[in-house]
Amino acid sequence: MSEESSRLEQLHFLRRFLLGDLARVDRWIVEEEQRVADEAARRPPQPPPEPPEWGLERSPLHGHPPLMLHTGACWRPARPVEALTRDQAVRALVEQGLPACVLCRPDTALGVLE
Repeated sequence: MSEESSRLEQLHFLRRFLLGDLARVDRWIVEEEQRVADEAARRPPQPPPEPPEWGLERSPLHGHPPLMLHTGACWRPARPVEALTRDQAVRALVEQGLPACVLCRPDTALGVLE
């Protein structure tokens, strides 16, 4: 047997060996995915987080000023809002002149009329 054919046989053997290892790892992956799915199914569903009491709608453009202030129950914001405390919301309206949403009227809810 020539040295080249011996090397080729060794490479084929190595390939079969590695395919066996790969199949074993694939089985482990399937088992772990099933375990994670079973664990997730046993957990009770988490309620959605409470909306913030006041929300600051930011511009999607970096560096632009905020767009407007909303109450937490407002359905209007097209973008996620940044949660604010009552004091921060009042300051945003009064000191920064941030516009209030015309639908949810956070200025009225805060007792700050424009």
